[in-house]
Amino acid sequence: MTKDSLAIYQSISNDIITMKLKPGDMLKEIEVANKFNVSRTPIRDVFKRLEYDKLLDIHSQKGSFVSKINLEGITDMMYVRTQVEISVITELINVVNPGNIATLQLIIDDQFRLLNMMREPNCDIQALSSKFYELDNYFHEQIYSRAGKLSVLKQLNSISPSFSRFRYLTFLREEKQIEELCYLHKKILNCIEEKDLVTLKDVVYSHNFSGIIGIEKVREKHPEFFE
Repeated sequence: MTKDSLAIYQSISNDIITMKLKPGDMLKEIEVANKFNVSRTPIRDVFKRLEYDKLLDIHSQKGSFVSKINLEGITDMMYVRTQVEISVITELINVVNPGNIATLQLIIDDQFRLLNMMREPNCDIQALSSKFYELDNYFHEQIYSRAGKLSVLKQLNSISPSFSRFRYLTFLREEKQIEELCYLHKKILNCIEEKDLVTLKDVVYSHNFSGIIGIEKVREKHPEFFE
């Protein structure tokens, strides 16, 4: 893909991941081309890449639609990510400094502030969920970056963009489960501070697999999002 096509791909895939474009929404080449002020040729390449990443379903007679979410393979990806993150955090523990600890603590503090906002009446849950997703990404980016493994995280994310969409949906869960996630982040940070490798494995496992428990609640609320 060209640099311009890649930028368009990243913009559309991010809109799909964060549910600005919902499963079943139609995408028209001409409309997307006009939006980005390009010809339809690069848009076709972008659509093919989105189809390859299982974010778009292309039907020659009907059109192109944002794909519904298929949970098949999600637990496999969770397993891979869990093993990688245990190794990365172990490396971080060997080089961590007070500044790293302070940065991670600030992110967790921001997450708890968002949690309190979610408890307010008439709050915009989707907007807060998007911010929570951004903070969660930032938390993990800091861990991988400080361990010198940011490229590993980028590779993990590129393997399965549909997994990123699943992760975003987990922030549409019930407040109690979001609160549990905040406390799991605190436990991860505590393991880093205390250099507790024994507890770390259980905490990272609980953190990464907690989403699969709550996703059924999301499916009950939004069955139209899933295959």
